[in-house]
Amino acid sequence: MLRIRRFAPFAALAIWIPSFASGQETGDTLAQIQNRPLAELVAALPGRPAELGALVVTALERNLDLEGEIFVRRIAEASVDIQGGLFDPSFRLGSSLATGGTPGAPSARSLSAGLGTVLPWGTELGVDLTSGRNLGFLGDPALAYGSDLAVTLSQPILDGFNVTDARYRTAERQRDAAQHTFERATELVIAQIEILYWSLAETEALEAVRQRSYELAGALLFRNQQLADRQLIAAVDVLTAQSGVALRRASLIDARLRRLDSADRLVFAVYGAGAAQRLRADTLPMKTATEPLADPIDVDRPDAETDALALRRDVAAARESLAAAREALREGTSGLRPSLFLDGSWAAAGRGPGAADLFSGLGNDAAWSLGLRFAVPLGNRSDRGLERVATWTLGLRQIDLAVAENLVRQDVRAATRAVRSGMERLAASDEAAQLAAAQLVAERQRLDLGLGDSFRLLETEENAVQAELESVRARYDLARAATRLRLARGEIRVRYP
Repeated sequence: MLRIRRFAPFAALAIWIPSFASGQETGDTLAQIQNRPLAELVAALPGRPAELGALVVTALERNLDLEGEIFVRRIAEASVDIQGGLFDPSFRLGSSLATGGTPGAPSARSLSAGLGTVLPWGTELGVDLTSGRNLGFLGDPALAYGSDLAVTLSQPILDGFNVTDARYRTAERQRDAAQHTFERATELVIAQIEILYWSLAETEALEAVRQRSYELAGALLFRNQQLADRQLIAAVDVLTAQSGVALRRASLIDARLRRLDSADRLVFAVYGAGAAQRLRADTLPMKTATEPLADPIDVDRPDAETDALALRRDVAAARESLAAAREALREGTSGLRPSLFLDGSWAAAGRGPGAADLFSGLGNDAAWSLGLRFAVPLGNRSDRGLERVATWTLGLRQIDLAVAENLVRQDVRAATRAVRSGMERLAASDEAAQLAAAQLVAERQRLDLGLGDSFRLLETEENAVQAELESVRARYDLARAATRLRLARGEIRVRYP
């Protein structure tokens, strides 16, 4: 006689399955397992719940990719200060002591102070004041004390007028591009956390469905073992139930592994460098506590692509990079022109030991000068090379902008199709799951009446499980598609101000 090996883990089912003496009790037990809500099964999974909004806030502070973009933005901001330093005024202060070249010649001591600056349109300005004392004429203040005031000006006319600040404007554009890139990186991080969150929720639901299938197969095995002991069914029914339990247990182990891996991916994405410490401190895996929004998704917006081009930060970054390339080209083109400078100066001298005496006569001995300087570089390969590089860089930035705009259009179209088809797929899979569940109820009733067998019930139950799994996948695929649609439209941050 074939000996039936009992599955010890299902002995606990006897607590809530008192007897299988009647088919009605068997049907009630199987119905009790089958009718357990999916949310209840998910809630029973071990783990520590976490809200999606809280995880997004944490990720915006600790995500490694976003931290890297913060440094890129700061470097761009510092570059603006570097280029802007050209226009900061400079203060000059000096003193000197001089002696004559022949013995007995008088010595002189002087103190000088001045200011110099460069204006954005290229003007170089300087103001210098020199006050001195000739030690050989201390008896005559008019000769011993003197001061000189000089004002100088140099203005480029051909090659540098209104181009001197081109590098500063380029740096400003690049800083703005880095800011837009950072904002887009923020949107990508939010979308990444949402997608990983819905993926974790999906694996939880899949494991819950597998768990319920495993329990149902275990209840059927326990029932068959009880009936086999009373010699009311054939031994093959017990073997069939054992096979069903083993297969479902393997599927459940795989589903649990996928859930734990998905939880780890979410933790590393959220906590960045602190993820390892977080995992060591908490032995429970992360669980979801937020349901996908049931709000209707607007997939038929007529101006979706136009709005996305206006909102997307990566497109804005490409436009700023293009503007920076134009500024660099202005500087490169200016270097090809001959140099022509307008130089001017005004100087005055004063005499006397006191401050009033020093400055009272400055206007009397004033002198001024005005002239032009002209220079033409021979060959000028350096400036020609810079101009070509700037021209070709501008062409690359124009291509980058066109690529970015096409990518936006493609993203919006693909995400819209994904959401539309996802909604249709969810409706179809929900209908299939309901029909499969009804078929399972009918097959269970056949078993209660003695018209069915364990193999047929397990096969029908597996079909119902697959239909429910497909419904779960469709639901969370739609949630991820909705996230990608908001990301494609540049609206991902609406929920996270």
